[in-house]
Amino acid sequence: MPRLIVIFLLLFGLTGCPIMTKSMTKNNKQVTPPEIYEKEGDGSNPQGFNIALQLYQQQNYSQAADEFRLIIERHPNHSESHRFLGDCMYNMMEFEEARRSYDTAYRLNPQNYFALRGIGFASLYHGYRLFDQLRIDDAHAAFQESLTRMQTCLRMRRGDLDAYFGRAMAAEGASRKLYKNAEDKLTLGDRFAAEAERRICDQVINEGLESIEVRIHARDNEVGPFVLKASLLYRRARLYKMFGMDDEANSLLNGCLATYRKVRELDPTRAEASIREAESTRELWDQQSARGGRW
Repeated sequence: MPRLIVIFLLLFGLTGCPIMTKSMTKNNKQVTPPEIYEKEGDGSNPQGFNIALQLYQQQNYSQAADEFRLIIERHPNHSESHRFLGDCMYNMMEFEEARRSYDTAYRLNPQNYFALRGIGFASLYHGYRLFDQLRIDDAHAAFQESLTRMQTCLRMRRGDLDAYFGRAMAAEGASRKLYKNAEDKLTLGDRFAAEAERRICDQVINEGLESIEVRIHARDNEVGPFVLKASLLYRRARLYKMFGMDDEANSLLNGCLATYRKVRELDPTRAEASIREAESTRELWDQQSARGGRW
């Protein structure tokens, strides 16, 4: 498994995934409750669907995927079979193939909400994989796709906490390249273009922060959302500092460190490297401020 995806899953877990979000843990495996399998307007299911679904519920994703493919051969317009094939591929971390299946399911039935949300999460994790491969532009496109899909999800179901988390994760991913764009323009001396890039990056980060606050307000005992919030605050602080907005940057960094203290309260083992980096940045900025210099 690529390093970045491993790191991200360790930090945030799989709480944002379209299949595993409402699941319980049993013997270190995910067990999805039956109520998630709601009808999405397809009518009666074709022959073999229940067998495939049972295999899926048993977490036999590879065999379930084969069964769903057989159903699709006979019933190519059955949206739910495409959707569950996407779920199988997602759980096997085949995110690009999962995204294609979700996309087909959603195209066949625009009311298939889980297919839409699946596109968002599959694009998100595919983006992390591309980023780990240093395919920065492709990763950014995947993050933007995820962000767009999550926004559509929230227009359809305002109360979906997983979609809020997904939107925040997508915003964090998209802000990476936007931050670099602003930095590059500033390095080249094009202040006007750099400022434009800063505003775009700031807007995306703000979308992420607004979304993750909704999740935190509803579930304030989850570690992952606090880690994500701290990460967004840290990037925003560095962005503001880069543009000489020292007071705002220091306030954001203090907020980041306060959020990381909450992370430590919930789980002292989480995000240790990120916490140390933020603390080191605080020390560096304090030293430079004492010398009257700028970062």
